[in-house]
Amino acid sequence: MTATTPAAPRAATTAPGPKGVPLLGSLGSWRRNTAEFLLGLQRDYGEVVRMRLGPMTVHQVTGPEAVHQVLVKNHGNYVRGPLYEQFGVVMGKGLLTSDGEYWRGHRRAVQPAFQKNAVLGIVPNIVRATEEMLDEWDGKAARGEPVDLMTEMLRLTLVTLSRSLFAYDIKPSSRVLKQIVDDVVEVMFRRGTASEMLPSWLPTDRKRKIDRIHQVFDKVVADVRETYARTGDGSLISLMEQAVDPVTGEPWTDQEIRDELLTIYLAGHETTAVSLCWTLLSIANHPPVQEELDGEIGRVLGGGPPDAENTDALTYTKMVVDESLRMHPPIWIFPRAAVGPDTLGGYDIEAGSSASRRRPGLGRHHAGYGRHTARPRPRLRLPAARRGSRLEAPSRGPRSPPPARGREDRRTALASFVQLTDLHLTDVQHPVRTEYLRVRAAGAWRPQEALTVLAAVALVERVNALRGGPVTGADLGFVMTTGDNTDNNNKAELDWFLRTMSGGRITPDTGEPGRYEGVQDSGLPLYWHPDAALRDADKQRGFPRVEGYLAAALRPVNSPGLRVPWYSTVGNHDDLPSGCFANGNASGFLADFAVGGRKLLSLPVSDANALEAVLKKGDDPRGSHFTDLLRRETRRMRRVTPDPARAPFTGRVRRGAPRPAYAGAGPAGHGYTRENADTGNLYYSFRVSDGVLGISLDTTDRGGHFAGSIGAAQLGWLRRTLAAHQDDHVIVFSHHNSWTFDDGGGDRILALLKGSRNVVAWINGHSHRNAILAHDTFWEISTASHVEFPQLARVVELTDNHDGTLSLFTTLIESAAPHRTDYTDLSQTGLAALYRELSLNAPGAGRTSRVLRTPGTRNSC
Repeated sequence: MTATTPAAPRAATTAPGPKGVPLLGSLGSWRRNTAEFLLGLQRDYGEVVRMRLGPMTVHQVTGPEAVHQVLVKNHGNYVRGPLYEQFGVVMGKGLLTSDGEYWRGHRRAVQPAFQKNAVLGIVPNIVRATEEMLDEWDGKAARGEPVDLMTEMLRLTLVTLSRSLFAYDIKPSSRVLKQIVDDVVEVMFRRGTASEMLPSWLPTDRKRKIDRIHQVFDKVVADVRETYARTGDGSLISLMEQAVDPVTGEPWTDQEIRDELLTIYLAGHETTAVSLCWTLLSIANHPPVQEELDGEIGRVLGGGPPDAENTDALTYTKMVVDESLRMHPPIWIFPRAAVGPDTLGGYDIEAGSSASRRRPGLGRHHAGYGRHTARPRPRLRLPAARRGSRLEAPSRGPRSPPPARGREDRRTALASFVQLTDLHLTDVQHPVRTEYLRVRAAGAWRPQEALTVLAAVALVERVNALRGGPVTGADLGFVMTTGDNTDNNNKAELDWFLRTMSGGRITPDTGEPGRYEGVQDSGLPLYWHPDAALRDADKQRGFPRVEGYLAAALRPVNSPGLRVPWYSTVGNHDDLPSGCFANGNASGFLADFAVGGRKLLSLPVSDANALEAVLKKGDDPRGSHFTDLLRRETRRMRRVTPDPARAPFTGRVRRGAPRPAYAGAGPAGHGYTRENADTGNLYYSFRVSDGVLGISLDTTDRGGHFAGSIGAAQLGWLRRTLAAHQDDHVIVFSHHNSWTFDDGGGDRILALLKGSRNVVAWINGHSHRNAILAHDTFWEISTASHVEFPQLARVVELTDNHDGTLSLFTTLIESAAPHRTDYTDLSQTGLAALYRELSLNAPGAGRTSRVLRTPGTRNSC
């Protein structure tokens, strides 16, 4: 007999995620902006994320394998859970809220009403209800009345559903039901308020709304059943009235019929109405799509209504609807509660916790690597420029007259310029970099980072190719970079940035010349190894093997330099090691480590989580935790070639006297002067054009933090500068946004700018997303990072309309890199194109959610 030793039990592995605050966990973030919060979780922590929402432990699951485990492979372990219990308060025990054999029996009973032939049979009802709605719209148009699209779509779907499935005309009651439906949504989706925690028998406002919902819909249910008893019509109600329990053979009870009717009414019409609203809005925002739709409808329908015979021929229309559903899913969270323990994505899921599948939508997970190609795809197409939401800025004075007609022919350009932001030119071999945080979140390292210089040069080439502002045609006056021009506060990156902008030959390489010494030839499957056959994590996602990539990435690059003057604003990554630690006058442990011969490539998950927690809190500004980590991880480090070019620098070294080697199109110092070098104050003003002043702020927290900060001295200077230029229009530039300060500085800047009626815009970056916010008297315009897909810059044009108002026009532009890639083309142009494709597929980037956003944050006027 051979004795065997049982394997040691596997240590429990808890999924990463936000810690939140005591008792409430992350409930506050959930309540403030659920969609943004959930998208950020995938970007920051990966495909399985653990969080607390009050008393509940919830796992967000977005990876396809983990989703398949929950919904298919081990579906018996997951039930609908606590969220659906809230739906049951209104709907009872229907198809949406039930599980197991009860759900299966009810689903089989009603399924015939939803087969394709049955659905095609309701087309006449859809056409009739739509024509009735359009007749009402014609009347409103004649009277100059607006149309509330959401209200109209709710009525349309409710009336269509009721007539088609129940042969009951609910239209007379549809206006009353709009408010009831609003109450339903509010009751079913808890917000974590104190009143929701009270016993259900107390006479709270929530209890009163539930009672009102039941009163109204109980009458609707009674009317539907009475109509069926009288006429025998209605495909779905007929199936329900004749359904029997498959086990007992007993007919459905009155309660079962009531609950299923409520479920169909409430869950069946609101989601369809939301989808219709998003689809119509998307079409309206994309005129080329509308033109192609009109053409197809004209060809297929020939001026008549759709019917069961011709709807299948509307192929482009179906593509548009499918794309709208993908981009704006009406239901984008599918929670399930774990009955027993399970493992998802390598992490333990305890019994009693929830596994919530977030439908990808804008922040979708890419199951496979996608090629970036110029070939048209079956999706909504973005026009090159769109004059979307109005951004009319008031001119000076307490009151401005209303806009006058015909101003398009009168307006004159006051300023036209380009904003670049967050280029993150990266020395990928730098020892202080923290690529190993990728062990806790895939997005902590970008596969395209070795090509940042080539991508930035392609952006310079695009700006040089512009003939003027796309709206006014006015010559571009200058380019402004709003910070994070470099990635890790070192002299090599600074040199690359200055040569990229001013023109020259750049060698994006440090350490031993021509020899790559970073994470991408380490043999660690955590990173993409383009030259090797290693089946790393990114190749498993579909990333290609590109032999010769690393050598090509280190080759010299030629930049033409900008043909127009350029100015620079400092960001936290420019002046702080890792973008968050105090510089220490470019001396100390981190400074020595930066130029030394060791680099940390990997880290256990627990240590990575601990470091990330410290970085997020910002409570270790001098990097004591980080330096202690580096000291104790010496054995895990790789030996690299020391290089003094990686040394950090202070603001005085960075700015100050003009350097002839980087002059380019000027101006000398690119905004910074000898006085800036002498004082260390990195803020200044400059003349944009006659009547327009530019102000560049320094919002970097020199004490150490990635969040913004502004001191009393700079605020005082800003106040004096604004007062001294009351007769000028003012455009303010900074790296940080109003909402990304940790010391209240954003609110103080807002208050100061609001009090100065000559401020037109505050333009910034940092957040890696496009956003345009109205602040009473001026607009805050934030532009997404160039380091991430789709590498955008923003053209800004300011005009005088000669009617007492100004207009701001913003247009996003892409780099000059080709869309189509060729893995054998390792030229400067070919690598710039590959940069696009790699960033398109970068895991955890959350690119479309943060970058594309709504049209009003991109091309606007």
